[in-house]
Amino acid sequence: MPGFAMPQNSFPRSVASGLLLTLSLLAGCAGQDSATVLNLPADRSAMTTDSRGMLMYQADAAVFRECSTGQLFPVRMAGAWLETERRYLEARGESPAWVLAEGQATYEWAAPMEGPERYHLTFDDIPELTLGQFCGQSAEALLDQVWAVVHLDGFGLDRFADGHRPTVKLTADEDSAAGDYAVSGSTGCNQYGGQLTLSAEQMAFGSLVTTRMYCMNTADIEARFLDMTREAVRGSLEGDTWHWYDAEGRWLAALQASDR
Repeated sequence: MPGFAMPQNSFPRSVASGLLLTLSLLAGCAGQDSATVLNLPADRSAMTTDSRGMLMYQADAAVFRECSTGQLFPVRMAGAWLETERRYLEARGESPAWVLAEGQATYEWAAPMEGPERYHLTFDDIPELTLGQFCGQSAEALLDQVWAVVHLDGFGLDRFADGHRPTVKLTADEDSAAGDYAVSGSTGCNQYGGQLTLSAEQMAFGSLVTTRMYCMNTADIEARFLDMTREAVRGSLEGDTWHWYDAEGRWLAALQASDR
């Protein structure tokens, strides 16, 4: 099969910038069982294996973000793709959405029409597709670390200068109910605190209390971040990146552990 190239401007601007960012991330495995982590051959040979990850298809371009590493793979329009495409469009409805895909796939090293050589994915069998489910998240892997935003819907990386990046830190509170955690961090301008309830996939921020400083250059980032704490209802730890989604499966934000 010929190489696959992701068409320019095929995705909405916020999604496209996030996809390019994720392609550049080194694969991590925070919170994952090492036995389940995708380990592609060092010699770039093909490998067929059971795969689990998030699938997005729009404007004749499909990508698959593998759960254990967070790596993003272009999807070839071959193998079981035609029926997979039909079922994906049926599952997602009218709006583009990330859908959990589980099934056997082959990873092959290839040169796309544009961009560097990399592994591409072909679905050998029709994967099981589930809208509204994600890779899952482990509270233990998220606790006691500062998670810094690396993608925020509507904003490019150039807006996140040092000291103006929204952050999230979860800590266990012995007096809280199971699944409830104290949350604190920065909005990119002000400090905030409150509560976050987590389960295997679901997340819900409680009311947040913030300081009241005005930051002219980052007021829009702060406003969007606070909006997302109300919109985010699903969390998914994919490799070393914590992704937030809304109720429709729309990707809102991505955060990575930071030493700050």
